[in-house]
Formats: sequence, C-alpha cells, structure tokens
Amino acid sequence: MKKKILLLSLLFIVFVVWWTPAKLVEGFIPANGQVTVGSLSGSAFSGSVSHIEYQNWYLESIDYQLSFLSLLSGSLGGDSQINKGDIQGQLTFYLSDEKNAEISNANLKTSASNLASYMPFPGVSVNGELSTEDFSVRLAEGKPDSLFGATSWKNGSVTVNGKMIELGSFDIDWTTEQEDQSITGVLRNSTKNSLDLQGRIKLNRQGQLEFTGSISNRIDQSIYTPLSLFASGKASNGRLPIKFKKKVY
Repeated sequence: MKKKILLLSLLFIVFVVWWTPAKLVEGFIPANGQVTVGSLSGSAFSGSVSHIEYQNWYLESIDYQLSFLSLLSGSLGGDSQINKGDIQGQLTFYLSDEKNAEISNANLKTSASNLASYMPFPGVSVNGELSTEDFSVRLAEGKPDSLFGATSWKNGSVTVNGKMIELGSFDIDWTTEQEDQSITGVLRNSTKNSLDLQGRIKLNRQGQLEFTGSISNRIDQSIYTPLSLFASGKASNGRLPIKFKKKVY
C-alpha cells in the first residue's frame, strides 16, 4: 500500500511539474550579466523562448523540449530548434554544469561575419556561411573531450584592409581517435577552394592544436606570401607543405 501511495504521489508531482506554465519558472532563471533570456511560453518542459542574447550573439524564437529523465539525474537536457537570429537550426543538448556539457545531432548555420569580434587581426574580416552537419561535441571540465560530424565554410572570403579575396568552400570531417583520444579534422579533397588547401587538424589531450597540409604554389601571391611563413619544406610538384602549432588551452 505504501508503495502505491508513493508511486501515485510521484506521478502527481511529475504531472504538476510537467504542466507548469513556463512563465512561472522565469523567476528561477539565474541573473547573468552575459546571458539575457527573453519571455517563456508553453510549459516548463515544452515551450519556447522569445530570445536569448549572449555577448554579440542574438538567438530568436527558440523552441525546446526538455528530457524529464535528465532532470532526475540532476542535469538539464533535451532538444532545441532555433528559428531566427545569428544561429539557426536544431540540436540536442545535455548540461551537467558550467564546465561539463554535450551537444549532439547539431545541424546549425550562421554567417561568418558574426565572428568579426573574434578576429585577432585588425582590418581583417571574413564572409560566407558556416554550418554543421550531424555535429557532436562533449566538453569535460570546460575542454573538448570528443568531437564528431562535419563543419563547412561555404563561399568563403577574407577582406584585408578593404580588399576582398575569394577563397571558395571548405568542408572538414571530424572524429575522435580511440587510441589517444585526440580530435582530428580532415579537409575533404572534393571541396573546391582557391588555396587548393589540403591537410588535417589535430587537437591532442594537452590542448596542442596542429595543422599539417599543403597549398598550391600557383595561388594569388597576396595569399601565398603570408601562408609561406608556415612552410615546413620546399615547394614540390606544384605544392608547398605547411605546418603550424598553437596551444589553445
């Protein structure tokens, strides 16, 4: 009898929480100077957010469907559809805390111009469309732990001091190696770009990012000259080998 009462009580709590209007939980969203969350509609577990603003990013008309099972484990997870704003598309998310999270089945797109504030060089801007396809990434203690899927830069171009340089398109297939758990990205050879860029990216567990590849030595000299600074050997068979490393965390 006690078990039945406990089960019925649990079902009643689930029912009440599931149908709780989303507006009633707005007051529980922590105030954060970096993130602004707009009005909520629907229920606490299935509804929409008018907008979310984070630094220079603005997302609008966001539908969500939370997972009750993830809440039972003390986490926040579910599916989301971003309909308007600087990023559009759908994804599945799982958040344990600020430093541990997972995004999967992400099919998103954004304009490369949205990265303007992240460019390390003054007078340089990028254009084109960035997108992901069946993209999954897991963060552990704030660092990438695994990564799968594909990322693309379509109709890419770079503007340097007012001069636009057309680059074409780049597609990268990502995977996580089982042996050393390093993350590897391989440029698709079928992708057409003016650099004729080929190669791979590797991010090891210590946060060392390395690119090894080559470019055509017949490309525009305004691009070839700065890239030749990363040459790892002499040009041969119409190609210049390049390599660079950078500690990212």
